[in-house]
Amino acid sequence: MIDEGEPVADGLTSLEAYQEAASDAIADRDATVESRIERLLLLGIDRFGAEEAYLSVFEDETWKPRCSVGQSAFDDEVQSPIENSYCGLLSPERETVFIPDTGAASTPKGAPDDAVGCYVGARLVVDGAEYGSLFFVQSTPTDREFDADDRRFLQHLSRYAETLLDHERRRARLADLHAATRQLMAADSRETVAERAVEAFVEALDLPVTGVWLYDEDRDVLEPVAWTEEAEALLGDPPTFDGSGSVSWRAFQDGETRSHDDVSTVPDIYNEDTKLRSELVVPLGDRGVVNSGDMERGSFSEVTLKHAELLAENTTAALAQADRKQSLQAARDRFRAFFEADNDAAFVTTADEIVDCNERATELLGYDREELIGASLELLHPGEAGRVRAVATEAFETGDARAEDITYTTADGQTLPAEARFSRVDIEGRTLLLVKIRDVSEQKRRERLNAVMNRVLRHNVRNEVNIVSGHASIAADATDDETVGAALDTIEARAETLRSLSEKARRIQDRAVDGLAGDQYRPANLLERVAADVSRSHGVDVDIDPAEMERSVDGDLYSALRELCENAVAHADSDPHVRVTATPTDAGVRFVVTDDGPGLPEMEQTVFQTGEETPVSHGQGLGLWLVRWVVRDMGGSVDVVETGPSGSRIVVEVPTV
Repeated sequence: MIDEGEPVADGLTSLEAYQEAASDAIADRDATVESRIERLLLLGIDRFGAEEAYLSVFEDETWKPRCSVGQSAFDDEVQSPIENSYCGLLSPERETVFIPDTGAASTPKGAPDDAVGCYVGARLVVDGAEYGSLFFVQSTPTDREFDADDRRFLQHLSRYAETLLDHERRRARLADLHAATRQLMAADSRETVAERAVEAFVEALDLPVTGVWLYDEDRDVLEPVAWTEEAEALLGDPPTFDGSGSVSWRAFQDGETRSHDDVSTVPDIYNEDTKLRSELVVPLGDRGVVNSGDMERGSFSEVTLKHAELLAENTTAALAQADRKQSLQAARDRFRAFFEADNDAAFVTTADEIVDCNERATELLGYDREELIGASLELLHPGEAGRVRAVATEAFETGDARAEDITYTTADGQTLPAEARFSRVDIEGRTLLLVKIRDVSEQKRRERLNAVMNRVLRHNVRNEVNIVSGHASIAADATDDETVGAALDTIEARAETLRSLSEKARRIQDRAVDGLAGDQYRPANLLERVAADVSRSHGVDVDIDPAEMERSVDGDLYSALRELCENAVAHADSDPHVRVTATPTDAGVRFVVTDDGPGLPEMEQTVFQTGEETPVSHGQGLGLWLVRWVVRDMGGSVDVVETGPSGSRIVVEVPTV
């Protein structure tokens, strides 16, 4: 409280001087609202010759002082009924009261006659609603006659006080709205947003009868989602609004706020028997509406209307964000379900560390999930982290990369051979890698076993075939019997066939297991080598016609082209003609092998078409399998484009190297 002796109004005489001093008092933005109001009160004490001055607040039919100056006649904690005080004389029709002598006036019941001899008061209205009063008193009556300038100055003081209080309330309301907005934006569902919006309308805007309706697109209705207990007590269960007509539906449809000071004058109101007298409907974009009501007419000021629209905009934004959060969570749940259901071990990583892993990864490697998440790649690849980072970098750049022979280290220090595929993915705004690893330990074990078995079998077959062939040759030299000689020739031919199968099996294993790579050849040089070797082994000249080109192909293609030529020679009836051409394509080289033999049997064509054979339908040898595997392994294709009694035409296309 400012002491009455502070020189706030020294030397003031005219109304204009007092008004200028009051204007200066409220213009001091560095001062608090209370101190500026107290300076206004001191000006009033000086002008009206009072001893004390007060700014009071009306609440629940009572008044209590908020600010005072002078020797107070009232306790700061006093709270008295308005009707028993001089403040009760104030009303919309009587905004100022001057009582020079309270003893000569009609004293309100219960007023302290012995404490107040003179009373000067003005009604205060803030944000369209009665706030309290500004009054000045002295303990003894005054013989002063208050004039029109006194009345104007009192009105001037009350307007300045109202301005200060209005700004204070707006700042407080904006602070409340800001806090409410933070709560709204933190909500993770539409229902939670609606509930917090209702709380904000009640706490920040003092609108206790409020509800939120959200649009149900499937039913084309506004469905009540959240409302206050006061609204339910006053109106019962909230209705569902549709296009049949209501203020809420019209506001939602046209996106315009509806503020009705007297709902009885509103045509087509939803409930003609409503107890509400004022209604405010604020749309939430295309998502719904907020409804607020009051039992008094004209309850919604322009300031309240603007703040309600601001809060509705923030609620709309929060609803949109909640929808995004739910969509993101649904996507996250789908990814997690896919992630965990995968039979392969899977990780989500950056280029350097693990972000997430599925349960299969923990089972395979023996780590807890908590140990893996956040761990460096060094944990799983102590000797190969640099190589893994290189593959990861390639995947970030191209979208996909593979590591076909990579080693993982388990929790107990064991090494695990694996194949890994790195795929670039976007997860919650981050570009990461989805790494799927497949344990190839068993595959490697089988390959090693097969390699040993194949080598043993080939060695034994070759030895046994040599023995059979050698004995057949000796027997043939020792007999003159033509029948026996023919049988021995057949034995030698079949032995040679077995020897050839063994060699082809070796070449197939070299491709499928050992992964041997050939040299690079120009197509013309490659065909010259094929033609020379076929001529040397079969005595048949192969006609070659390679186009001039500055390109090279994998030397392993030699095995495939030689096999096609030898196959044509072997199945021809007599005097076979085989021709091989080579021409460039956009991506590589096309080789065409043409012969005049009897054509490929259907079961042999199946090898090229599907790569399958069954116990009841199988190829006669391994040669065509070798062709298919070699070409496919290069990323090429092989097709039988023509076959029949007049011969066959087989097209092989491979990329350049």
